[in-house]
Amino acid sequence: MKKIIFLIIVWVNLFSQTGAILKLDTKGHTGLIKDIIISRDESEIITASDDKTIRVWDAVSGVEKRKILGQIGSGSEGMIFAMALSPYDKYLAVGGYFDNTHASSNLKHGQIRIYDYQTGKIIKILKSHESVVFDLGFSSDGELLISGSDDDTAKIWDVSNNFSLKDTITFHKDAVKGVKIIKNGSSYFAITSGYDYKIALYDIQEQEIINSISIDKRLKYIATTNANGGHIAFTGKAKAIYIYDFDLELIKVIKSTNKPVGLAYSKDGKFLITGTGKSPRVVRVYDASNNYTTVSSFKKHNNTTIAVAFLNNKTAVSAGGNNSEIYIWDIKTRKVKRKISGVGQRVWSVGLKGNKIAWGTKPDISKTNKMSTFTKSINLKNFKISKDTRNFKRNITTNGSYSLKHIKGGDYGYNGGTLQIRKNGKIKKTITKNSTNGFRHRCYGWYKDYIISGGNNGDLRVYNKQGENVATLVGHTSTVWSISIDGDRLVSGSGDQTIKLWDLSKLDEMKGSLVKLSWFSTKWHKWISKNYPNYKLQNERDVRRFYNKLIENNDNNNAKKLIAKTKILEPILNIFVSKDNEWVAWTKSGYFNSSVGGDKYVGYHINQGANKEARYVGSDKYFNTLYRPDIISLAIQTGSEKKAIAYASRTKKVKTINIQESLPPVISLLSNSNIRTNKKAITIKFSVDSDKPIKDIIILHNGERLSKRGIKRKQSNNYKSITIELDSGENIISIKARNKFAMSDEVLVYATKTSKTKNIYKPTLYMLSIGVSKYKNPEYNLGVADKDAKAMAKMFKKQEGKIYKKVVVKTLINKQAHSDNILDGLDWIDKEATSKDVVIIFIAGHGVNDEKGSYYFLSHDANLDKLRRTAVKWIEIEDTISNLPSKVILLADTCHSGNITGTRRDITSAIKSIINSGSGSIIMTATTGSGYSYEKKEWGHGAFTKSFIDGLDKMKADYDNDGTVTIKEIDLYITTRVKKLTNGKQKPTTIMPRSVPDFAIGVR
Repeated sequence: MKKIIFLIIVWVNLFSQTGAILKLDTKGHTGLIKDIIISRDESEIITASDDKTIRVWDAVSGVEKRKILGQIGSGSEGMIFAMALSPYDKYLAVGGYFDNTHASSNLKHGQIRIYDYQTGKIIKILKSHESVVFDLGFSSDGELLISGSDDDTAKIWDVSNNFSLKDTITFHKDAVKGVKIIKNGSSYFAITSGYDYKIALYDIQEQEIINSISIDKRLKYIATTNANGGHIAFTGKAKAIYIYDFDLELIKVIKSTNKPVGLAYSKDGKFLITGTGKSPRVVRVYDASNNYTTVSSFKKHNNTTIAVAFLNNKTAVSAGGNNSEIYIWDIKTRKVKRKISGVGQRVWSVGLKGNKIAWGTKPDISKTNKMSTFTKSINLKNFKISKDTRNFKRNITTNGSYSLKHIKGGDYGYNGGTLQIRKNGKIKKTITKNSTNGFRHRCYGWYKDYIISGGNNGDLRVYNKQGENVATLVGHTSTVWSISIDGDRLVSGSGDQTIKLWDLSKLDEMKGSLVKLSWFSTKWHKWISKNYPNYKLQNERDVRRFYNKLIENNDNNNAKKLIAKTKILEPILNIFVSKDNEWVAWTKSGYFNSSVGGDKYVGYHINQGANKEARYVGSDKYFNTLYRPDIISLAIQTGSEKKAIAYASRTKKVKTINIQESLPPVISLLSNSNIRTNKKAITIKFSVDSDKPIKDIIILHNGERLSKRGIKRKQSNNYKSITIELDSGENIISIKARNKFAMSDEVLVYATKTSKTKNIYKPTLYMLSIGVSKYKNPEYNLGVADKDAKAMAKMFKKQEGKIYKKVVVKTLINKQAHSDNILDGLDWIDKEATSKDVVIIFIAGHGVNDEKGSYYFLSHDANLDKLRRTAVKWIEIEDTISNLPSKVILLADTCHSGNITGTRRDITSAIKSIINSGSGSIIMTATTGSGYSYEKKEWGHGAFTKSFIDGLDKMKADYDNDGTVTIKEIDLYITTRVKKLTNGKQKPTTIMPRSVPDFAIGVR
């Protein structure tokens, strides 16, 4: 039987630093979820995916708690196919496509990683399988581990003896897809199912097959339960589930309208759940105690759903669908208790029109090369997102007398497996796909006399009219569903949730066929033979592996030469847009531009060797180095990152950074992360690890910055501790550390003070309210910025004696708001505010960027030609806010159009600078990016201020009618109200750190 070769020619981040791979992180899985496990105490859900990550979710809140990572590479390398969690959650075993060696002879992909589940650290690598591992299972007592592999074997590992190899089962003649260990009395038995149509029962003590059966379907999935005398469920390539007893006697065949995939029994063994592989997309639960009658059919998933489990005996968990959603639902009522998903969506269609890209996120895959409807577009000049999707170009399948048509073909007879090149209706050549080059022609079209074709597994290739592969476009990691061409530019959309922009103008320089490898000179081959004798470059797989070896050896010069020889094209730009229109665009070296919150969706997977767990570091950690909107803009214009960097460096120095040598610190919490106590204070212990000296440790308590003097270092035990006095009720403590390169991820401690005595302390509110409508230069004049500042100050003053003990306001309007007075106002806030106070800074007027992108607030005396001397540089506001010990709310309405529309005004970088300072400040802006703030005479205010006043002063934001408006309530009200007032033209943004719990800002 012919096996699928798990080889995908996709080269990711070719010129990045060794082991640092740029990856998308949408706060959810971006690939098919292959496995799901529930922790023993049912508090955590663990999922593993084709996107090469394991994520641990809080089962109650649905929040991602942590990632568990290992070494990954290009293409399939690092994909995870199976997990098993030992009893008492001690060990997590993980199998998939993991390389043992890079030698092109003696290939092995069958590593099994053993993690300490609680710490996420790799403690052992099991090496024996010759190919990928498809399934894993611990015995019920945790003494044994079983693994099934594409090498036709199952292996038994002795856990108590340091996971030593105990036995190898060689019964099967094809891939072993399913494995389980059952314990009957004191004896252990292995259950295995293979692609050889056989099921085997193996006595582990006697080391022999004691029973086997053959069926007419390939089986992949196994579930077992000791209930009802012991049942084993099998399913796979059939529209049925097969139920056997522990002696492999058939109990029942459950017929199904779809193809069941994935299986799991509930803890009590009363219920069986199965996923869905084919339409209709239905996840089903069966009553195992009642002859497997159907209990419920769950229809929320809209695509393949393999990963299924029971959170408890009444609640199911299923993971899959188009966008890898995880649903937690009641098995009787089918009511969804919680949905967990990332912020991204598959890109099913793309269109191109000059500097604008349109795309669609709703699938229509009934026919190959037919694109779904566009839903949004983005302008690459200003990255403004809109719903205008008219007149965008789609892929063209005719070229003069030539045309393209797909038919069934390839190794597996898939629709689209073969593409016909026709001239005047007659077939001239065919291009047939196989397992190494994308399986199918999912989308295709003409560029000049070239054919561009996208397939599965991120495969995107260029062919000539003779059907020869003349170039490969590398970057996507999942199915390329759509392409569009306008001029020399190509845009592609993929299941990996990204849009990529390419420059095709270089294709005419690329002659010859990539497949024939005719581009290697004799001199090059001799050099390889001398320096790398284990490598013979006979096919594309060998080239990929050799490239990886060069990168491992830091031989970047020859790696670049190799790429130059292999007709590789990389994207000019990679783009991700979230469901709520946060976006990030980045180049191959990691330079990025983004919306206020978009940069957290891309970062670096840091390999630390095959025997060590990997790390993930978000790009937002390198804001000061890699946030370069100018480079992104120039890359789009020139079609080259190299040219963009050269042009950008003329006005602003371009810094390079070696990610692996510039890692942020890692904070490990040594205390509980969830605490309930009636004590006045708690002590938190933590450690900080960093390759470079620590510059700062930042502790926030409910958004208020604590003094570093309270941190005590325990030299003997190499940890630090801090004692924190708690407020009544909810407390959130955030710990972050910074070295010279970057800020660490924050660690949060949630502490609830259960004392019956309530804290009745009322803080003092200090408010600096600034509004400029009348400027020294009347050309800058605005309508209502001054009125907004007065009204906001008046509104908060009314809260004196209510929620605040005292409200102290300094208002600077028009002439009063000159540069010196504004700086004096910031100094006043800095001197007066204490850790128990609240600070609000409201600022309304013009904001502009200089030629280097620095943001300025235009004070009354501002001159656009002399910004540094006449306007207030944003860093002055940032420094004040970042160092205040109190809770801080910044309200910024500085993106008015007025009469200075020729200037650049984008507040994004200004807001990011505060976020990346590590402060716990809450930031509310009237609009995002380069959008405008709108005002109307009949409103009497700008849309932002009017909504704020209506929400708080008129209590319209009091959604729960408790007489109190919280910060989250006012945020929700402003967002919806501004959108309605401006017909969707203005979008406010609120940045609220996770370290700040919801709190009241006003009462009736």
